[in-house]
This record gives sequence, C-alpha cells and structure tokens, in this order.
Amino acid sequence: MPKKSTILGHRVLLKMETVKEAEKKSAGGILLDTEFTRHVEDSEIGVVVGIGSTAYNELGDGSKWVEIGDKVVIVRHNGYKDPTDHTQRIVNDEDVLLKIEAE
Repeated sequence: MPKKSTILGHRVLLKMETVKEAEKKSAGGILLDTEFTRHVEDSEIGVVVGIGSTAYNELGDGSKWVEIGDKVVIVRHNGYKDPTDHTQRIVNDEDVLLKIEAE
C-alpha cells in the first residue's frame, strides 16, 4: 500500500507532465527514448496535486492562488523531486509562476 504524505508549510506538490512522442529510431535502428518532461524554454508544466496548509498566507491577500488540479508553470528544474515518486516535484508557493487557464 502506498504511503500517504502531507504537504507542509508554504509548499505546493506538482505532478510534472510528460509527453510521449511517436517511437523514433536512430539511423542504425536503435530505438530512442522520447519521453521527456514537457517544458517551454526554461520552464516546466505541472498539475497541482497538493498544497501546504500555510501556502500563500504571506503573499497578496492570503488566498490560495492555485487549487488542486490546476495546471501551472514553474522554472525548469526548480524545487525538489519527491523521493517516493520522481514524477512529482515539491516547490515553494512563490515559485509557481503562472496558472494555465482552460481554453
């Protein structure tokens, strides 16, 4: 059974998006791994899966800027990888740069 974690303080837990392109082969016929973290230039996109109890309390009017399920942008390689799930990243609340609104 997986262990449940609690996000502490002013941190946000993100599930980083990955993109799987069509399978590619090198000129020599070697299959190339094309899974990578989705990013644009120096940023990465993730989905909020957890928010610390004091996140955003000291920023702005104290209301939460993001909610669970929101797609957000952070600086590439920012934060810490979750040691229990390397597809997740723990970042400070102020490191969330942009919330991507649905079209």
